[in-house]
Amino acid sequence: DKLRMCQSMQSTGKLQLSPDTVYDFTSEDLQDVGEIGRGGFGTVNKMIHRISNTVMAVK
Repeated sequence: DKLRMCQSMQSTGKLQLSPDTVYDFTSEDLQDVGEIGRGGFGTVNKMIHRISNTVMAVK
């Protein structure tokens, strides 16, 4: 039951790369490349949006 609950709570959102380029995405669309840094307010990871091949930092 816990696994099913976690799967249904996946993060979703919109990724706007330009005024004309917007993607609906879930956390499954992001590949975690590794940690960039961490501090008192959390960790920042380097991620790649698999569909657009865009590299980004995600907190």
